[in-house]
Amino acid sequence: MASAVDIANRALQKVGAARISSLDEGTREANSVKACYDMLRLAELQTNLWTFSIKRAQLASESTTPLFGRTFSYLLPADFLRSAPLDPMIAEGPSDYLFEGRKFLTDSPGPLDFRYVSSDVSDEFFDPLFAEALAARIAMEVVEELTQSSGKKDTLENAYQFHIRKARTQNSIQSGPVQPEVDEWVYTRQLSGTPYGNPYGMF
Repeated sequence: MASAVDIANRALQKVGAARISSLDEGTREANSVKACYDMLRLAELQTNLWTFSIKRAQLASESTTPLFGRTFSYLLPADFLRSAPLDPMIAEGPSDYLFEGRKFLTDSPGPLDFRYVSSDVSDEFFDPLFAEALAARIAMEVVEELTQSSGKKDTLENAYQFHIRKARTQNSIQSGPVQPEVDEWVYTRQLSGTPYGNPYGMF
């Protein structure tokens, strides 16, 4: 699988620049890629529920309770980027989670099962299509600095859009269909046993 240097060199190849052996080698090409690599890597990881970056955790509530509105407070994992459904193939009821800073508040007592997209994933585990899309995104960022020309930027953006679509499509095939959250009104009716179409429970 691709390493950070492999992805960087793929980006430099798209730009038409010299290859590198390390992001820390101090060359103009290495410095240009290194300046944006981590930020773009995290941004792309956060855009989708990538199967290679999903993690599970069991969270305990904090000892201090929220000032108002919810009963329990939970500290998000240090590598948290975005939340993911506990089971994407089962439609869940509406969540009462309120995300605030590096915490979320809820009325659900712990321990809580939690599934999320993690930033702590080795580049070597990236799906090849994702790695190609990330390389194109990096190339978009460094092309003007390395070539003093903006002529290639539109071409690189088109390449990025093409590869990120392919990566998302493949990811969807691997993960299966993600069921949407159940509408709150429908969910309430399900809990009460009342038929959806009749608020009085009569046919």
